[in-house]
Amino acid sequence: MIEMDSYQLTPGESVLASLIRNSRPTLKSLRVIGIGYTTSFLNHLRETVPTSRGSANAQHHIFSALKSLTLEDTTLDTEVIRHLKNSVDFLGLDELEVRRVAGASELFFNTLTKMAVTTSHIRLHTLFLTLSSVKNDETDEELQQPATVTQLHKPLIKMKCQFISAFNTLTSLEIHNDSRHMIDTTADPVIEGQVLQAITQHKGLKMLKISFGELISNRRVSYLSARSVSALVNNLPHLEEIEFAPEENEIEDIGIALSHAAKLRVITCYPHHSQRRFPFNPTSGRIILDGVIKGFLSRGGEDSDEGEFVWEDYFKLASISVKYQMWDIGSNLGRTRRGMKKAETLVSTDGEREVMFREVRG
Repeated sequence: MIEMDSYQLTPGESVLASLIRNSRPTLKSLRVIGIGYTTSFLNHLRETVPTSRGSANAQHHIFSALKSLTLEDTTLDTEVIRHLKNSVDFLGLDELEVRRVAGASELFFNTLTKMAVTTSHIRLHTLFLTLSSVKNDETDEELQQPATVTQLHKPLIKMKCQFISAFNTLTSLEIHNDSRHMIDTTADPVIEGQVLQAITQHKGLKMLKISFGELISNRRVSYLSARSVSALVNNLPHLEEIEFAPEENEIEDIGIALSHAAKLRVITCYPHHSQRRFPFNPTSGRIILDGVIKGFLSRGGEDSDEGEFVWEDYFKLASISVKYQMWDIGSNLGRTRRGMKKAETLVSTDGEREVMFREVRG
């Protein structure tokens, strides 16, 4: 018997059918990466593990011990989806990552949604989804037009949102926007509403990331308004970490909205459009840093008539990042040691409150 905690399949590997057969009762983590129809793990699964239609009982899944599954650059069809359904208890997993799948993506997420609404006990706590799917027939001209890309992927986005909305057990959620297939969800109010509604279904979320690929100046990303950020904060009372792209013209109002997140410790922001042009300005992240902190300072201490303002008495926020830059935040950051940058001070607009910040990566 071969016992494995984790196994990763990569293109070009020769996978022994017996290895899959022997490891399936004990396998806890599985990553299927860059696999097509013909030489994939799923084909080995077809050959080695017979399944009958409609037999996806939770007690009889092939990988009964599996806790974490990643599908990346994988092509799906009806048969593959059926085998996956019989192989994996998707909603019994602790972690699920679906990164760039091609083929029958809508059918796959429709299947997951149906499973979610008919399952009484759901364990899934961590979910990573790439917002778009792989569409190999898109032209470079289409990819340059965010509205076109958004419309091409609109049915799939809706299906993914329906899946996320079908349950409420997540504590960690990352929705990733691929650099090539960049989708501006804010360009369509209906899509933006679907995404936000799906996210706020999970009241227990501690970490929320609306992340993006590499810095590409000619891609339009989904910049969230202060109103959208406020909707997230007001509906996610346990939020400790958030990553998103803030609307440049509303950055201080976004800071105010974020300041209402009582447990928020870490903020990561995607740079504004004007800050993504090459060559990158190493100080451009300060625009976001200053705006967010000033938003916090506009509220902090508002109920105190006297005494020194202490950041930690009002907020748990200790770190702000803008892509490749990071700052520690606090009223007392300690002594500056050799090799560390000197702490600086930011003062509220009315001059009544201040806080220190120190760049720790940049």
